[in-house]
Amino acid sequence: MPVFENSRAKSNGMWFKLHDTLDYECYDGYESRYGNTTGSIVCVEDGWSHLPTCYNSSEKCGPPPPISNGDTKSFPQKVYLPQSTVEYQCQSYYELQGSQYITCSNGEWSEPPRCRLMKPCEFPEIQHGGLYYESMRRPYFPVAAGKSYSYYCDANFVTPSGSYWDYIHCTQDGWLPTVPCLGTCSKSDIEVENGFISESSSIYILNKEMQYKCKPGYATADGNSSGSITCLQNGWSTQPICIKLCDMPVFENSRAKSNGMWFKLHDTLDYECYDGYESRYGNTTGSIVCGEDGWSHLPTCYNSSEKCGPPPPISNGDTKSFPQKVYLPQSTVEYQCQSYYELQGSQYVTCSNGEWSEPPRCRLMKPCEFPEIQHGGLYYETIRRPYFPVAAGKSYSYYCDANFVTPSGSYWDYIHCTQDGWLPTVPCLRTCSKSDIEIENGFISESSSIYILNKEMQYKCKPGYATADGNSSGSITCLQNGWSAQPICIKFCDTPVLENSRAKSNGMWFKLHDTLDYECYDGYESRYGNTTGSTVCGEDGWSHLPTCYNSSEKCGPPPPISNGDIKSFPQKVYLPQSTVEYQCQSYYELQGSQYVTCSNGEWSEPPRCINPCIITEENMNKNNIQLKGKSDRNYYAKTGDTIEFMCKLGYNANTSIPSFQAVCWEGILEYPRCE
Repeated sequence: MPVFENSRAKSNGMWFKLHDTLDYECYDGYESRYGNTTGSIVCVEDGWSHLPTCYNSSEKCGPPPPISNGDTKSFPQKVYLPQSTVEYQCQSYYELQGSQYITCSNGEWSEPPRCRLMKPCEFPEIQHGGLYYESMRRPYFPVAAGKSYSYYCDANFVTPSGSYWDYIHCTQDGWLPTVPCLGTCSKSDIEVENGFISESSSIYILNKEMQYKCKPGYATADGNSSGSITCLQNGWSTQPICIKLCDMPVFENSRAKSNGMWFKLHDTLDYECYDGYESRYGNTTGSIVCGEDGWSHLPTCYNSSEKCGPPPPISNGDTKSFPQKVYLPQSTVEYQCQSYYELQGSQYVTCSNGEWSEPPRCRLMKPCEFPEIQHGGLYYETIRRPYFPVAAGKSYSYYCDANFVTPSGSYWDYIHCTQDGWLPTVPCLRTCSKSDIEIENGFISESSSIYILNKEMQYKCKPGYATADGNSSGSITCLQNGWSAQPICIKFCDTPVLENSRAKSNGMWFKLHDTLDYECYDGYESRYGNTTGSTVCGEDGWSHLPTCYNSSEKCGPPPPISNGDIKSFPQKVYLPQSTVEYQCQSYYELQGSQYVTCSNGEWSEPPRCINPCIITEENMNKNNIQLKGKSDRNYYAKTGDTIEFMCKLGYNANTSIPSFQAVCWEGILEYPRCE
């Protein structure tokens, strides 16, 4: 049974077969889409043919209202259901004003649109650009509203969207955009002195702003850290300006006469000193100027009681600078002495709390006689000698003889006359050469080739060698007569690893030929049955390792074997894990391992020596046979060897042919026989 909308079924059935018809009737005041109060629906493959729906007859609408120069897109009906919509369209060269759709609601249509005659567009004259395919399109103008054409802009101009081409549209009010090509401004045309552009764009269109920032210490004309300029038809509105500015300075014992926080280049700031203070020049007020590098000077005032007058005079000397009437606290003045006088004390005096610090004195310099330089001399000695003695402060170039150098390590330098005599006091120092050193079992660890007097030379010993005091490195000193000693690197041995034994010495290292005594632990003894022993430090290390063995694990002489013996001379005692090699006598074959090992006081199983087979002429003659392919002399064969025989001339085999091949087995061989 379907859902009935504003209607009822004329049947009480609950279900219907394919092709069954169901009649229905509308409620009072309602009718179907087509104005009927009754109707029928049919049960089909996909359900009911349609829904049994009735509508309020007062809410339907008649045909849609007509409009001038336009019409509905669909064929008009006599009746329209509530919420039905109809679409309008205008005739050619007319454009729709208002919504193109109207709706049926409560029996009435909504307001229909109007068709207005479209104003045609003439050919667009685009400044700084033009239409694509202009010559082909021009004959078709004027055109109706709604038409669009692609156009381009000249160099340095762009469309309102920022592109070099776009579409221009004909509307009722004319062409859009009204200004198709806008002028552009380039970032490269901007010079920002003491600032920088803070945007990444390189091209700006008409009326677009470009932001810039000033460096620290600079500001725009209105005092901001950043500003903007605008792209106009003729280029940028102005060039960015970043003006040097000065912050309010720190005042020392003074105050500013202005409330400003920053100042432009060349601005003046007046200040006044606190009571009891005055400027460097004795004034209580002053001015500073904002310059390229900041304020012209700091607005500083000083306690007038802490200033100093002219610096005190000294005998045989004077200040280096022209004296002033007044000096500020912490001011310094430098003194100098007259010729042949030298300064004693600090060359500077300082103004503090209104007084100068202690000035220096000028002392008459003691003259220097001609310098007698051992192992060297002055350059141009004969020319200079007549001018001696000389005053302190004089300097002369000098040289040193072979194997001597100046204190700086050079072969020449300057000698200076001072109040206390010549400096350096020893102008030429003895040198020692690396080539004079013979170091055995070591090497010099420095790159210098020449060493001056009292200079040490470091050396190192090779691994396994040490200095006389047991170190891996040492040093020798350059003395007046040469090196203090030759480097010594002595062969040494570290304390060895002791196996089942202990050393009788506490030493950690031992020189060549030193002896180290040791003793075995209880129940252990040396290879030779001793409980003590000694090892000697040699060129290749210790003579042997101090090793002791468990006496119960040793072995006696190895067991004897028949027809064989050991390869080495037998000992009375063998250490654990010792091995001995056996060998057999001639023509006997070794069976088993050729080695035996001592383990837990016993030897492992020894090998056996297997007898050979001796083929004699006598045995072959008895059986009338001879060796095949060999002489009939005595022949020795090992176990497992096969010997082939044949009958002697004039004899025939008394046994089968295969029996003429005999195998030797542990000295036994069965001979074949011929008759």
